[in-house]
Amino acid sequence: MSKKSSKSKPLPLHYDSIDYLSILAWDKIHKTGDVAYLLVKPAKLSDEQRVELSKVWEKLYNEFVSVFGFSEQLKDEMELQIKITNLRLKKILTGDVSIQNFIRASERQLEGVKNRKVTGGDIYKTKQSIEKHYGIRVPMAECSVREFYSYLKDIK
Repeated sequence: MSKKSSKSKPLPLHYDSIDYLSILAWDKIHKTGDVAYLLVKPAKLSDEQRVELSKVWEKLYNEFVSVFGFSEQLKDEMELQIKITNLRLKKILTGDVSIQNFIRASERQLEGVKNRKVTGGDIYKTKQSIEKHYGIRVPMAECSVREFYSYLKDIK
């Protein structure tokens, strides 16, 4: 948990590692996009604080990826970002302004991928599978992201 400050208002106490963030909060952030679920206690956030919390979320997601690997959505985003970068380079090198149309189309496609809601799994069904496999109870509000996905990784 951390309490880093932004330029004007300090951030309220928040989770800054998948070792502490509950799987329930992780799931809510993925479903709603609301980074306020990173807060230890609910609080009203300014726009600047939301931006800072978004950076914390990005750090958490990077930590997750380094421990458990890439998700399909992240792979799709990375492929599109590479495609856009290559198109921009081609436009610069060739001077062909018609490439801008392909860049715009790829950027719209990237936005669609970023805004895509993950509907592939139900966290509660996954929880039931873990509980059945291990014969334990998994309290969603107390089980960390690392612990939950470690269980899941071990089952697979």
